[in-house]
Amino acid sequence: TSHEFFSKLCLLKGYLNLSKEFINLNDLKSAKLQINKHINILIEVIELGKITINKFEKEYFRNYKDKFFKNFQSIYNFCSFKKYKKFPKRLTFVLGNHRNGTSALTGLLCKNDLLGFPLKKLEIDEHNQKGYWELRSIWQNNDDLLNKIGLNWKSIYNIDSNWIYEENCFDWQNNFLNIINQELEGLDFPVIKDPRFCFLIKGLKFWYEIDINKFSFIIPIRHPLEVVLSLKKRQKNMDTTFASSSEFLKLYVSSLFELEQATRYIDRLIIDFEEIINDPNSVIKKCSLFLYQKKINKCKDSFVTQKLRHQNYKYIDNSEEDLFDTKIYGLACKLYKLIKSGNFTENLNVSINEIDKLKNIYSKLN
Repeated sequence: TSHEFFSKLCLLKGYLNLSKEFINLNDLKSAKLQINKHINILIEVIELGKITINKFEKEYFRNYKDKFFKNFQSIYNFCSFKKYKKFPKRLTFVLGNHRNGTSALTGLLCKNDLLGFPLKKLEIDEHNQKGYWELRSIWQNNDDLLNKIGLNWKSIYNIDSNWIYEENCFDWQNNFLNIINQELEGLDFPVIKDPRFCFLIKGLKFWYEIDINKFSFIIPIRHPLEVVLSLKKRQKNMDTTFASSSEFLKLYVSSLFELEQATRYIDRLIIDFEEIINDPNSVIKKCSLFLYQKKINKCKDSFVTQKLRHQNYKYIDNSEEDLFDTKIYGLACKLYKLIKSGNFTENLNVSINEIDKLKNIYSKLN
């Protein structure tokens, strides 16, 4: 039995290698055939291990082959790209919803040389006078994906969970790799930022979960009332299509659940907006330790000032809260406090369990 078990394990590896070669030759039909064989052998290996699986579970495995193939094809494509192109040593994402302080944090990190950004591509306007610190090509690629699936940045929380297995996702990944190569060339430790990544980062999960390149995630978080009121003020100045306060609150809550789930058990650091504004030296100290295991105690360029803060929940008229569904607003406040507390370094499972409980409550409220 042990000999048969070992032989089947060898077959598993063999079918995966064959699939890789067929992908390399662009013979996708043959590659899928090898993946199918791999899954059938996987079922046999499970049964040899004396684990009982019923016919429904077997069918689930076999139906999973297309998703498995997409994952495998995506990973292989990344590895091939990295092999033949000059690729950054690490990709650091600043993940946060609109008006969460992502621009302030990214600018602070770049101005203090912790992360790199092509300054000739820095865009500034009256709404963000310190700069957006995001590549137009990156957010345009993300926007194009949303347009293809009938969404935009305001309705992105309606995205289907299976989008990561669609052909649109594969095209989006390829475009992303090309942008990294063309626009971040020469930067070993670039920063990538776009609020849409709160929902779209899981489309890159195939890459960062198996450690084929170094990925880090820094997550700025801000009180929900400040975020919603800031979004309302911003859209009044810019947009012709309006979203309600409740929709912005839903965007806030959904984005936190999405990015937390996508980076769970991954290398991440959570920074409160209060700290970014009030103590940039502390932020630089934390981020230098997180990124490079070295301590920088003081900013050479503080970059952020109190003037960047236009909303402060401590001084906002309580009547503003009446604009929201009180249950969802209360849940949003709990989620904010839970995520900002302690970076999950202690009582990790307890914190995650509490977040999952809130997520279940939220799904029922919706």
